[in-house]
Amino acid sequence: MDDRPLEDIKRHDLIPFAQLATQLEGVMPAHVIYSAFDKRPAGFSPSWLGMLRESLGFKGCVFSDDLSMAGAHEAGDPKARAQAALAAGCDMLLVCNDRAAALEVMLACQGIETKRPAKLRYSRARPDLDALSALGRWRRAHAKLEALANQSKPSAI
Repeated sequence: MDDRPLEDIKRHDLIPFAQLATQLEGVMPAHVIYSAFDKRPAGFSPSWLGMLRESLGFKGCVFSDDLSMAGAHEAGDPKARAQAALAAGCDMLLVCNDRAAALEVMLACQGIETKRPAKLRYSRARPDLDALSALGRWRRAHAKLEALANQSKPSAI
């Protein structure tokens, strides 16, 4: 819980986000409650994520913080946590170190329709296969993989 006045948070904590918002491809809000702004943790707060996208101009991907962390339990069971993070504006959900919760979230998310994935496909995130294949490191790795694949093929008798 962070009980500082909102003006203090804006003057100090939001400065890096304001300066980098248009350059970052992804961010992860913490499970911190900034009580002067919202009673929900930042990752479950449409207000915080709205400020990030609308006021600061962030266009990238918002990853939830780990939904299996104690700070996320306030939002309910794993399914409720996933729903709260998505409703707040997260694009990707992280469930770490809790296989049962991860499976529950995967099942809960099946069939969810959203318009957000389209915005995740922005041009600078797209790999350029020609540029990649021109890299010496890629060519060496590709040659090793092909050699391994050829070793595992059964020989003709």
